[in-house]
Amino acid sequence: MRGSPDTEKLLAAARAVVARRSFRAWLVGGSVRDRELGRFSSDVDICVAPAADRRGGAAAARHAALTVAREVAAETGFPSFTLSAEFGAHRVVGENATLDLTALRGGSLEEDLGLRDFTMNAMALPLPAGALVDPFGGREDLSAGRLAAVSPHIFRDDPVRLMRALRFTHTLHLKPDEPLRLLVSRQAHLIRRAAPERVVSELCLAWEAADAAALVACMHTSGLLRALIPETGAVAGAPAGGGTGSLVSVLERLRRLEHLLREPGGPPFDAKEVRDRLAGSVDGSMRFEHALFLAGLLLEAGASAASGSPSPVVSLGSVPLGSHAELGGVKMMGSIAKRLRLSGRVSAVLAAAIRGRDLLLCADAAVFVEEPSRATGAPAPELVRIVRVLEPWALEAAVVARADADAQGDGRLRAAADALGAWWLERRRRGVPAIPVDGRDIAVHVGLSPGPLLGRVVEEVAVAVEAGAVSGRDEVLDYARRVAESL
Repeated sequence: MRGSPDTEKLLAAARAVVARRSFRAWLVGGSVRDRELGRFSSDVDICVAPAADRRGGAAAARHAALTVAREVAAETGFPSFTLSAEFGAHRVVGENATLDLTALRGGSLEEDLGLRDFTMNAMALPLPAGALVDPFGGREDLSAGRLAAVSPHIFRDDPVRLMRALRFTHTLHLKPDEPLRLLVSRQAHLIRRAAPERVVSELCLAWEAADAAALVACMHTSGLLRALIPETGAVAGAPAGGGTGSLVSVLERLRRLEHLLREPGGPPFDAKEVRDRLAGSVDGSMRFEHALFLAGLLLEAGASAASGSPSPVVSLGSVPLGSHAELGGVKMMGSIAKRLRLSGRVSAVLAAAIRGRDLLLCADAAVFVEEPSRATGAPAPELVRIVRVLEPWALEAAVVARADADAQGDGRLRAAADALGAWWLERRRRGVPAIPVDGRDIAVHVGLSPGPLLGRVVEEVAVAVEAGAVSGRDEVLDYARRVAESL
């Protein structure tokens, strides 16, 4: 098994501890699978049992796993922690690798392997050396490019394995055998019993392998898409060759989105500031790329929620908040995000995506047609308002809108998305100009008490200052007075 220096360090320490303590141990799971595939692996999975002549059953196995974890941590200087005291699962974390230690389950190695998910993950290699243990034919399945279940109850034992089946199919380019394909199809509904955090984690891991559209297509075919996100039912049920709102439009949007993220091709999305931002993490656990894939997937669900609503623009003063239809879509997006237990920041990105597209579609087209030729000047006030409404996720909204425009062949929406992204970038580079007076000065000048109306006036002043329409104390106060009178 090839790995990083930390991988070899952890494995060597584990071997030494096992030998010193006379424990029995085996490389298992992904470690053996990746070795058989000749793939790089930064993780080591080891199953531990007490010495063959020692009794104690499960408790002794749990103690052995804990002992190995503590002593490997002491020997390497890496931190360790317990994943599950009940199952005797522990982890030692290096800078570029992890060692997972689990207690032997069931009393024998064969029984332990029989509790695992797929045959390719039910192989073991004795430590320090020995012949491959493969009671379920995992090596043969791997050689044939086949994904097969260890038993027919793997999904009832742990419904997250449905997503793991999807991930392994996608990332390792395996084909489920017929029994597994039927099992997934018949038991897709069990995914609703799984912890949402684990489901989303598996989805993001699968997206690491690229081709987000192919993954979603597989989710649709297996029934997992509808089971996981029922709001996509109308989309999943549409014919593959349908128009807007059909599965084909969702998949095309995801393809365009992935291309834009990885090969932007031109301004503003090829700028270093944009690339650096989108290469980062939204909340410390989900990357921007994966949050945007979720937005691209769920955009259709939000649009479906809004499709029967009237679409007048709802404003706060003259600052557009979106249409009634769009606000209904945002609510739907929030409901989905809550059910999937996404963080507040990821949820806000999803809401900004649907809100941003609606705002760009409702705005005056002239704003965006003219904007590219005014790249060094101030933007139109309408564009400033949209950026301010969407911040701090205006860039993300622009990216999703651009992908949607490319998927639909909508030149107007494309120009709008590019203008939004360009002004986000300009703001990032030169900062947002400060209002030369504070809210108290404006309140006194226009004769308003603190409250929503004063807030609307101050917001309109901020828009005008950023758009270059007003400057200087006297000009700003005069503009504030005129805004207050108009409201």
